[in-house]
Amino acid sequence: MTFQPPTIEEVEAYVREKNLTVDPQWFWDFFEAGDWIDTRGNPVKSWKQKLWTHHRMNLERGGSHKCSFGYCKKPGVYIVGKDRDGHPYYYCIDHKPKPKLLPLPAEVIPIMKQVPDKDTRSTSDEVNKQIEKLAKKVHG
Repeated sequence: MTFQPPTIEEVEAYVREKNLTVDPQWFWDFFEAGDWIDTRGNPVKSWKQKLWTHHRMNLERGGSHKCSFGYCKKPGVYIVGKDRDGHPYYYCIDHKPKPKLLPLPAEVIPIMKQVPDKDTRSTSDEVNKQIEKLAKKVHG
């Protein structure tokens, strides 16, 4: 049986199911960057076992925090901000923060609002030139 690395969704589901104190994105990024080789140089055989090891280490090091979202008492694994004294707020995997979207450049908005007369696909030379001009401006 060969090892199949998990998807980030599988890691998140397992952390949620078992209520672990591990940030699933950090865990997945850490092992994915290392080609699923552990810190001793051995290939990972069971990612679930590695999650439990990281959970235990977090508990031993005092890394167990409660979710700051309402009355939730699950382990908080995501730092989402700090209070006025500089203490971090933690959210659990169920209340994980949403990624912030970057604002669009002001020049792009009028082009996006243009509605084609007949065809929903834009093949107009004028619109294509505007898009190319904006792309050069944004990407250099």
